[in-house]
Amino acid sequence: MPEPPPSPLPHRPVRVFVCADEDLLPPLRREVVAAGWHAVAGLDVPPSPWLAHAQALLCVTMIDQATQIAAVTELLTRGISVAVGCTSVDLAKDVFDQGRRLAPAEWYDRTQPPLTVGLDATHIALLLRVRAGDDVDAAARHCHVSLRTAARRLSEAREVLGARTTTAAALALGARVDALAQIS
Repeated sequence: MPEPPPSPLPHRPVRVFVCADEDLLPPLRREVVAAGWHAVAGLDVPPSPWLAHAQALLCVTMIDQATQIAAVTELLTRGISVAVGCTSVDLAKDVFDQGRRLAPAEWYDRTQPPLTVGLDATHIALLLRVRAGDDVDAAARHCHVSLRTAARRLSEAREVLGARTTTAAALALGARVDALAQIS
């Protein structure tokens, strides 16, 4: 007797993130990775019925030609989220316009950058550990940095995020990570 077909997989929401400045793509990538997304480089993802639904998948790439917009829209129609950095504002506008027809879109430029601009992976990891309830010492141990380095990194993060306290900085980052995790 033949086996029944596998049950349909739940549909994951798809997003398109457009950075009008190519320097904004790495901080955006750090944000979505911190939220549990699996980021892959490039737009070349082989067709697979399981790939897009296995986890929150995000293709991250730079675009420098209008012909690459077709690859972005093809991935969106396949259920794969995309984050692109563009070499020109006009190209970014075209990607955003095409992408938002297929999925919710987020726009980033110098006036509206990703929250984590100026933070590296260690800053983010420390803030998320503090948000989870760790004190600075425990967060430092978990992130494999010294207590002094952790204190300095948290101070830098507070300054970048414009927060008066480490808790406020951790909550601000945590809110963004939670929002991204909900759409993953």
